[in-house]
Amino acid sequence: MRNVIPLALLFASPLFGQTSHAYTQVYGDSVFADTAFTTYPGTSACPGAVTIAFPLGEVVDSVHVVYVFYSYPSYGGGTVAMERSLLRCTNTGLDEGALTTCTTCSPLGEHYERTTSIANGVSSGSVTIELHLGSTRSTSAPNCSVYDQVEMGLWSTTVYTHVTGAGIAEEHIGPGMAWTGSALRIGPVTGTPLLLEVLDLSGRTVWAERVGPSSGPMDVRLPEHLRGFFCAHLMGERNVGHLRFVR
Repeated sequence: MRNVIPLALLFASPLFGQTSHAYTQVYGDSVFADTAFTTYPGTSACPGAVTIAFPLGEVVDSVHVVYVFYSYPSYGGGTVAMERSLLRCTNTGLDEGALTTCTTCSPLGEHYERTTSIANGVSSGSVTIELHLGSTRSTSAPNCSVYDQVEMGLWSTTVYTHVTGAGIAEEHIGPGMAWTGSALRIGPVTGTPLLLEVLDLSGRTVWAERVGPSSGPMDVRLPEHLRGFFCAHLMGERNVGHLRFVR
């Protein structure tokens, strides 16, 4: 049973209104090396794979991986110099185009870390990254065995994304809300005025105002200094609305 341990990191950058997110997962099982996978092109018969979800409206910018690959000396003196690895994105069908080998070639375990563009442009709401391991150890060794492996918890993948589009609706109950690119369009609001709050990603209220009543939609303009990724909440006795938007 393969398990994935999710560690999600979300952050906003107000610079030029650009909002970036990072989503990290640690693979919850071991990945073993295929002794028949030693040259490129090729793939392992026993790869590991992580699927990392992100909200629709975001696009992948890059993928960063960190893993430790162990080669144990049983079966003819295996060393890290025999290690081969390759990353592949199933969404795009792209791989790295070459095998990665050790650089420091330290005894037993080698630390690998790199950033790749193989998933760039994916916007489907999830991305799957495969880790293919190979070894030039003698083929008399058991294939896909514990002698060459990335052990459980030692492969971490981070997907970096940015937000696209003028606004992303999460939920509407009561009066509608939309981001026009320059204002929050609300209404009509019937009855008593509603409280409009704008929150940043930490949940902190950065601006608030009472709106309505109105017989039709109204445009509410925000202060110019508010730039980045926000969530608008419209609250009243009977009417509640939520909207995520980027400015």
